[in-house]
Amino acid sequence: MDIKIGYKEIESFVNRHYGLCVGLSMAYENTIELTYKHNRYMPTVILHLSVAEIGDTYAVFNYSSPMLVGRVIEKVVSMLGKYLPTDIVILSPEKKEIKVDMQGMESSQILLSMLSLEDLLITDDGIEINCKIK
Repeated sequence: MDIKIGYKEIESFVNRHYGLCVGLSMAYENTIELTYKHNRYMPTVILHLSVAEIGDTYAVFNYSSPMLVGRVIEKVVSMLGKYLPTDIVILSPEKKEIKVDMQGMESSQILLSMLSLEDLLITDDGIEINCKIK
């Protein structure tokens, strides 16, 4: 089973639920570029997220930033680790890895009881999630 989610759909969701205006695009193979501009006095923050590992119910992402702002982001991510939801875990600030585990998300329990995650692909226009029916 293939599930496709467009970048515009994700951007709208983040804006509606969190009030943040982010931009998403494909940076290069299997890597998403996330951009965020807080205000006109701060530079635009650019963050690259790439898929490192896929499990039945989780995905591990590596993150990096092509700018000097990346060092600030790395510090903030490592400091905020304990405040993140239990289903989002910073595995290693040194390796810059974040694990998103859908097993802990209440809203995904019914879906996960029927499907297992096979692959997560980054495309030009969005994210494609490949699942297998259990």
